[in-house]
Amino acid sequence: MIDECTVDCCVSQTQPEQVHLSYIDDPHTSMGVTWVTQNKVPSIVEYVLDSTKISVNGTVSTYTNGGWNGWIHFVKIFGLQPGTRYKYRVGDGQFWSKYFSFATEPLLAPPQRVVKIANIADMGANMSESGANMESLKTLVKNQDVDFILHNGDIGYADGYQGQWDLFFREMEDVTANIPYMVNVGNHEIGVIGALGLPVGYIHRFQLPGAHSITDDLENLYYSWDYANVHFVSIDTESTIDTTSFTNEQTAWLEKDLAAVNRTKTPWVILYGHRPFYCTGPEECVYNRLMLAEAVKIINKYKVDLVFSGHRHNYERMWPIREDGTAVHTYTNPGAPAFILNGAGGNREGVQGFGGHQFPGSVVKISEFGYGILEIFNSTVLQYTYYQAGTTNVLDQIVLTVDH
Repeated sequence: MIDECTVDCCVSQTQPEQVHLSYIDDPHTSMGVTWVTQNKVPSIVEYVLDSTKISVNGTVSTYTNGGWNGWIHFVKIFGLQPGTRYKYRVGDGQFWSKYFSFATEPLLAPPQRVVKIANIADMGANMSESGANMESLKTLVKNQDVDFILHNGDIGYADGYQGQWDLFFREMEDVTANIPYMVNVGNHEIGVIGALGLPVGYIHRFQLPGAHSITDDLENLYYSWDYANVHFVSIDTESTIDTTSFTNEQTAWLEKDLAAVNRTKTPWVILYGHRPFYCTGPEECVYNRLMLAEAVKIINKYKVDLVFSGHRHNYERMWPIREDGTAVHTYTNPGAPAFILNGAGGNREGVQGFGGHQFPGSVVKISEFGYGILEIFNSTVLQYTYYQAGTTNVLDQIVLTVDH
């Protein structure tokens, strides 16, 4: 039935919309820009450097399953100057978006400056649920108070309906057009959608670093990248039948990737995926631990510092957890990764409680929508703060200290 209906992407026949940024290579000198138009037109980013307008051309593509009607534009900009804010617009040479701006990564890294990152997951396009968090993100971006966003899965809750992607990115444009938006897949991007042959918009709507970040292999969508003194690792925890999965291919890649990390250059290693390694809740929380056991061995072997997840629609902070599942009751040189579950971005399914299986390594449980801010101070100290949605009220905060 979904293939029989036409879903137009855009409000206007001519204006670009749904602009979003992402890191595609070296964040010091490059930027990816993506947007959507109703018709197939040229893909041009025009940015301004010292009053000079510079144009960069890109590619355009589409997909039609699900009845979606529109065109997606991808431009990769290289040769940028580090630590520089650029004004830019997107269009076809005749019709243009309004001006946005982006900043490349500065050459200075912690402790010469503080890196600040927003973290969300499970955020839908229903403004009654996600609107407060969206407003918080818009304020952070307007004030140029964060470097980029990590959104680890369940992006807009399209579930195969392509118009939901369009709605979500229109609502988020003031955020995503002005700050890099780094994502990975959740079950509402893949789930049974891929198994039933329904359209998986995720693999058409993003450009991300690495050969496996965007492919047709829906159970192996992973990538890694460096920013400042942090090595970030994005994993795919999803299967096309809406269960937790971690393939042999991804396991081999993860080990190879972490073995190659230069801990002098990037002492911090932060991993993010959708489904949690550990959580309090239904039987699925126990199942996750079984399915992700091989990944747990690897992240402990290579001393990953911090792991973000979502999926459960609440906030839960765990102690650092050893490979055998025992908790280390300190955040000072714990010798094991710390785990933070923040799936409280706001969505149509509402917040969830903490009934069911109780995880003994859990420290804090909050059933309230909110957003996280990660601050990297230097090579040994970082801080994560969980704020109430729509406010700056602190609901939880930790300081993690690791003498790398």
